[in-house]
Amino acid sequence: MNIFELLKNQISFDQVCSDYRLHFGSNNKGLCPDPDHDDHNPSLHNYGTHGYCFVCSKSVDIIDLEAHFKSLSPFEAAKSLADRYRIQLPIFKMEDEDFYNKQNYAQKFLALFIKNANKNIKCYPEVLQFLKDKGINEKDIDQYGIGYVGEDNPLINNLKNQYNLQFAKEIGLINDYEDRFKNRIIFPVLSYGKPVFLTGRAYPSGDPKYLHLKNSDYFCKTLAFTENLSKDMCAVVESFIDAIAYHKIGIPAAALLGTNPGEKARQRLSNSRAELYFALDSDE
Repeated sequence: MNIFELLKNQISFDQVCSDYRLHFGSNNKGLCPDPDHDDHNPSLHNYGTHGYCFVCSKSVDIIDLEAHFKSLSPFEAAKSLADRYRIQLPIFKMEDEDFYNKQNYAQKFLALFIKNANKNIKCYPEVLQFLKDKGINEKDIDQYGIGYVGEDNPLINNLKNQYNLQFAKEIGLINDYEDRFKNRIIFPVLSYGKPVFLTGRAYPSGDPKYLHLKNSDYFCKTLAFTENLSKDMCAVVESFIDAIAYHKIGIPAAALLGTNPGEKARQRLSNSRAELYFALDSDE
C-alpha cells in the first residue's frame, strides 16, 4: 500500500471537505474547487470516498483537496495531511518523493487517455449498441468511464501533443508501431476516483479477447471495484461487465478481470472484510 492509499484509508473525504468548508447539499452536490472551472452551479458529486465533477470531468480525493487549498505538490499534500491527522508515515528519501510525483503524473496521464476514449466512444453507435445489449447504457458509460479506441491509433497519430509517447510506451499504452488498445472497449479500474489500471475488450473481434495494461512501476493488475470488499458481502466475478450487472440489482461486486487475479488482487481478497461469494464462468 502506498502512502496515498494509506491516508485515504484512514482519513475520510468528508473530513477534509469539512476542513475547507466545502459543503454538499441534499443531492450530494457541491461547488467544484478546480481552479480551471469557475463553478457557480454545484456540479461536484460526493461519492463518499471522492468527488467527481460532471462538468470538467475530474475526480478529486483528499490529496487533491489538500494540494489545491494549500498550493502543494501531491507528495507535500500527503505529508501535510499526515501531520494534521497525526498519522505515522514511513521515513522517506529524496528518490521516494520523485517516485510518488511520477506516479501522480502517470495517473493523470492515464486519466487523460481514459477521458479521450470515453469521448470517442460516442462516435461509434455500433459499440454503444453492443454495450446496450449487455445491459450497459450511456449513463453507465459515463459513470464508469468506459471508452473506445478505434483503428486510427489516436495516441500515436492524433494526441501526440497531449501525450509523452515514450512514457505511453513505458506504461504499456503503445508499442513500437501502434496503439496497444486500438479496436478495444476500454474499462478503467478506479480507486477513489483515480485510474489505477485498465483492461480493453476486443471489438468487434481480436486476440486476446481482453488485453490488460502492462504491469509497470506505476500500475499493476488489481481488482475492479475494490471498495466493495469493505462491505458486509461482496460477489467476486470475472469481468467488469459482470460486476456492473450485479451493481444494477443492488449486489456489491468486485471483478477479477479474468481468471488469474494477480498477486495484488489476491492480497486484496485475503484482506477483505466482506463475506465473499465467487460467481465465475463455467469454462475451464
